Amino acid sequence: MRQGWSEGFATAIHAAIDLETGRFSVGSAGHPAAVHFQAGRGRWQPVSGASGVLLGVLDQQSPEDYPRAHGVMERGDALLLFTDGVIEAPGFDLFQGLDRLLGQADRAAATGFSGAAGRLCAAARSGETDDRAIVLLWRT
Repeated sequence: MRQGWSEGFATAIHAAIDLETGRFSVGSAGHPAAVHFQAGRGRWQPVSGASGVLLGVLDQQSPEDYPRAHGVMERGDALLLFTDGVIEAPGFDLFQGLDRLLGQADRAAATGFSGAAGRLCAAARSGETDDRAIVLLWRT
């Protein structure tokens, strides 16, 4: 709202994580899906099933409009949340941007996640004019 965009809607993502067990749930309001790194498999997997309605689109919204996806972060796993500005770039579709992000995230997984969120965010092709934010949660 502060930015004065004419669209009148916003996206959001919410993650809840039990730090002792690693169990998590993710809810989304039109936001790009969270991605779960499974250390035992050595790969990233989108967290599917959490695809709710954009905020500001419906006159009234209820919890049923925002289904949650559930999973478990095992030791060495990570959960990656990011804004669309990280995967958007002129001339590229979102799937290409996501593929690029996950390629960079693979390198971070191989060398260690410490400081990776900042590096991934800085490497976004959208430049300084788009929203770019990353939250990277790593279970050691």
